[in-house]
Order: sequence, then structure tokens, then C-alpha cells
Amino acid sequence: MKIIHTADWHLGDHLHRLDRTEDLRSRVVEVARICEERVIDVLVIAGDLFSDHASVSAEDMTRELEHIQKVYRPFFQRGGTILAITGNHDKDKHIEFIRAGMLLAAMPSSGVKPLSPGRMYLQNGPGIAVLEGGGEKVQFVLVPYPNPYRYAEANDAFKSTEERNRTTTDRVGSWVQKAIDKPGFDKTLPSVLVAHLQVRGSETHSLYKISETDDVLFGADFIPSHWAYVALGHIHKPQSLGGLDHVRYPGPLDRLDFGERNDDRGVIALNVGKQYGPECRTVPEWVPISPTPMHLIAVANTAEIDGLPEKYPDRATAIVKISVTLEAGGPSRDEVMQRLKKMFPRYAEIVFARAETSDGGTPRTGIRSDADYRTTVRNYLKIKHPNDAALLTLAETFLSTTEAQP
Repeated sequence: MKIIHTADWHLGDHLHRLDRTEDLRSRVVEVARICEERVIDVLVIAGDLFSDHASVSAEDMTRELEHIQKVYRPFFQRGGTILAITGNHDKDKHIEFIRAGMLLAAMPSSGVKPLSPGRMYLQNGPGIAVLEGGGEKVQFVLVPYPNPYRYAEANDAFKSTEERNRTTTDRVGSWVQKAIDKPGFDKTLPSVLVAHLQVRGSETHSLYKISETDDVLFGADFIPSHWAYVALGHIHKPQSLGGLDHVRYPGPLDRLDFGERNDDRGVIALNVGKQYGPECRTVPEWVPISPTPMHLIAVANTAEIDGLPEKYPDRATAIVKISVTLEAGGPSRDEVMQRLKKMFPRYAEIVFARAETSDGGTPRTGIRSDADYRTTVRNYLKIKHPNDAALLTLAETFLSTTEAQP
């Protein structure tokens, strides 16, 4: 069975002022192309299909699913299956709402039954399923993000978030072990674990150490050695865990924030089946996809702006965050802003600062908030047009006339 493993699509996401819909849809199309070129049987999406940005509604989610149905129509028509689980960013109430109106299917509520191919499954609770493809039968154990409420018990009374998260970790591990021991679970089949969670030892972009207070964390012992493959989501940095090539985080479809601006993007391709020997798999292959370029741009002097187009030839498509230091006597904030907006149409944010003087203070502009309008005009013209004698003379004539008026 040929499988593509991806995760963290975050469809409908926004970055500051920018709607990322078209970027992410382009990546969805690119993954569909890979599926067709490689004649993939199953596309696994390991959680966070959607963004939880405040502006993303159930209607927006439905439109994204309609786009998936359209783009993957050839894939479905030849019997391909999308097997997706929910992550911490997917909103349960929205998932249930859109499932009711879409050609989506839930996993069977009981037993371990083969799934019908040629459609998309979006699972927001733990489950087990079997799929057939490529002449092989493969078993999937699905673990959506372990929201504590999903594993809550009637007598729960936790004293802290840390205690609640640790208990949830234990219960999820117990569920996975019990699932493996169920009578319907076929231990002779190659089995793939699909989970949206954080395993200790994974490398993140965070500058601080994640603890049970922040998330539900799993130790390496959560991943027994018998899995043919472990398809993980939740951590955005592509990596394998513990030196195990078959335990992978693929990272998101695209760069989602500036902390990811240098990260590669791609999906993981592999074959799973008994024909591949005791490990039941081929060596997973990283398949690159094209990420949106992102840049942090620091403008130390407004004179540098003229050289930015040459320095950033991808400026029409790149998402940028720009910090500008304004110098005394230089262009105004509005003038700089308009130039940068035209130069970088996909700016996420432009921030300004004042240059420091030699003594470390903010330079004086000669314009005081408590000055009368005549003083303000004189100071402004001396800063902006210091060498335009005719203009200064004309202005002084006008100001002197107004001063003479009662």
C-alpha cells in the first residue's frame, strides 16, 4: 500500500493581516499532484486540518472541504482514500456540523471493519480501521489530539492542569494498548499509528521547554516497536524521533509564521505491506513541496529602501515583516509606509522606530507638541526643505503676515 503522510494543514489560516487561503490551497493541489504521480493509495493527514483562527467559520471549513473534494476527484475515482484525524486546532462542534452536510464519513462506531475506498474520512475520536490498497491490507490506529474532556471520567477532580494532562496521557496510552489487545485487532496485519500529539524528545520552535502544564506529553514508551509506521502531527518541525526513521513528524503544508521562515516543507512517502519483510515498510522518503517565501527585513536607514527590490526578487509573492528606523530629517512615516506597501504587497506587518542619538536618546525633530502652528511650520520646513531658500522665504512672508493679524 502506497501512503503519503502529511499533517497540520491549517486551512483557512491568517498571519496578521494576511489571509493564507490561496497559499494553502496551492499546497493542497501540489500534494494532490504528488498522489497522482506516485499512484498513492492512502493520504494520511495527522491532525489540524483546519486553522482555529477566530475568523474561520464552519462555512469556511465547508468551502475548504469542497476544494479538497474537487482537487482530489481523480484520486477518489481510482479508489484513493484520505484518512484524516482532528488536532488541537480543529473545532469539534464545527467538524460534526460540516460532516452532516458533506460527503465525509465517520469511522464505524464499533468493531474493526474495512473502510470503503474512494472517499475522505475525518475522525475526531479514537478509532481503528482497516484499508485495502495496492494488493495489501493495512490496519490503522487513529488517535486525534487528546483533548482531556474526551477521556474524562465521572469522578475526575484534578487539582491542577498538570495533573489533568498527566492523567489524560495515561488514559490515552491505556486506550492504545487495549485497542491492540481487542479481539477484532489483527496482529498479523501491518499496523500504522496515526496520532496528533507531542512526544518527548521532539524538537520544536519554542524557546521554552514544554511541560505537562502546557500540553499533553507522551514518553517514547508510548510508541511500541511493532508499528510498521508512526504518522505524527502537532509539531511543526519536520523530523524523525529517537533515531527511528519510521516515526515521523512531516511538519505543516506551508510556513505558517516567521518562526518557520527557514523550514523546508514536504510530505513523507512510503509503502506498507507484508511483502516488505519483518518491518513491513520501505524506507520513508521525503518529498519536497514549494513553501511560501518569508522574510524578516530590517531597514536601518530609509536610504536602504531603494535597494530592497534587488535584494528580494521574490517580493511579489513573499510574506514579509519589516522594521524601519526613521531618521531625523528623513521621509515621514506615511511616505515610507506607502513605498513599502507598493514594494511588498504581501506584507504582514510594518513597524517603525526612531533612530537613537549619540547619547542614546531619541533625536530631536525640532517639532514640539506644545508649539503654536507658526513655530511648527517653521521647524517642519527647516527639517524637510533646509536648502529651499525660496520656499522658506515665501513661508516666512506668510507667517509674518498672520502674526501681524489681531
